[in-house]
Amino acid sequence: MSDAEPWLAKSFIATSRDQILKAAQSKYIITSVNEILPEMEAFQGRLAYVGLPGQVQSIRKLLALDHPSVKNIRYIFGPFYGNTLHFSSVRSFLRSYGEKDYQNIRKLYFRYGEWPGNMRVEMVSGRIIELPKFHANYLIPFHILKNSLLCTDLSNEFTDISGGDAWAPTYEERGKGFSMVLARSVAGEDILKKMLAAGWITLHDIDVNEAITMHSHGYDLKKRGSFIRIRFRKMIGLPVPDYGYTLKGFALSRYLMELVILSLFLALGTGPARFLVERVPPALIGRLFEHTRKAWKKSTHKIKRNNLDP
Repeated sequence: MSDAEPWLAKSFIATSRDQILKAAQSKYIITSVNEILPEMEAFQGRLAYVGLPGQVQSIRKLLALDHPSVKNIRYIFGPFYGNTLHFSSVRSFLRSYGEKDYQNIRKLYFRYGEWPGNMRVEMVSGRIIELPKFHANYLIPFHILKNSLLCTDLSNEFTDISGGDAWAPTYEERGKGFSMVLARSVAGEDILKKMLAAGWITLHDIDVNEAITMHSHGYDLKKRGSFIRIRFRKMIGLPVPDYGYTLKGFALSRYLMELVILSLFLALGTGPARFLVERVPPALIGRLFEHTRKAWKKSTHKIKRNNLDP
């Protein structure tokens, strides 16, 4: 997060251990990594680039063109990706607690403390506002960046190493947080092997089906939902991204489920809906959202899991 404007996420080149650790954890608001391309080009030394799937895809295209701005990049890393929120989510969150000026934020965290963490805002006044991560997810349907609904890349497929939360009861019940990590290149695999040999990390092999089960919701969201949304946009003449491949042949039930999802996003993303939700205590709306999310996942489990195995 920016030192000068702690409510904003800022891209920078980390050159020390402390800077890297300071930049750890998810930032669920829009961040423009590519605006530092000139600084990357002028950097004296090797770089490891960290970005979301769309940003990584852009870097890979620049690398393919031998563009000077990426000449120093040796490795590319990135997290798994579900969605991004507009900064309006932070302002709305504060208003729900009676705080009207986001510039009074001293520190902003999206995954603070013990895994899976809390959304935490520390104000200049000394006030601390905190809400469990899963409860703070109520902000998603109200403030989601619509472009993230057209992204088909869940696991950052063009990185050397990508990783994300290990969403499975086996790991969740232990607390402390476990990650699933994927080596997508020889260079990435070599890095993980060296870290393992040095005792810096612990690795346990899992098979593909276990990995898919962990992220079945996100996998379905990206590899089915995004292509259905792209098809809907095409049907009404709206511009769509071209990823060079298309997936189709989904069940009618999945199309109907997507219509429900899109309707909710359209309705909840309006000004009146945002106005109303800000009048409900976040602790209450957060619990309600979490219970609704669990009921939704249970009721759509068969639709999302059908033929999802590789």
